[in-house]
This record gives sequence, C-alpha cells and structure tokens, in this order.
Amino acid sequence: MNKDKIKMYIFLILGGIGLALVGLGGVMFIEIDNMKGYLTVICGFLITISYIEFLERRAGISKKIIWVRAIVG
Repeated sequence: MNKDKIKMYIFLILGGIGLALVGLGGVMFIEIDNMKGYLTVICGFLITISYIEFLERRAGISKKIIWVRAIVG
C-alpha cells in the first residue's frame, strides 16, 4: 500500500472516532432533558454524517470500506 492510501485510512479512522465522540457527547447532553438541545444535536449529527459520506465518496474510498467502517463504528 502506498503512503497516501495509508494516510487516507488513518484519517478515515480518526474521523469515525471523532464522530462517535460527538455522538456520545450529544447523548450526554440529551440527558439534561432540553428539547431544543435534543433537536439541535440530532440535526447537527445527521448533517455531519452526510458531509463525511460526501467527502469519502469524493476521496474515492470504495463503498465496501465505507460500509465496514459504518458497521464497526
């Protein structure tokens, strides 16, 4: 594997970890029982996921790898 591909996979893993941490923070925030905060967290999370999927497609990452990351993460 060449160096650029390894770098891309490292950032792909870091992006998945970051997204999981944002989701965990959102769940912890929701525990406060704040409806506006709940909707904001959910909408922000969905927009972020959509944007990351767009960037992955644009980077040329295969659908198989994207699905594996989604299932594992």
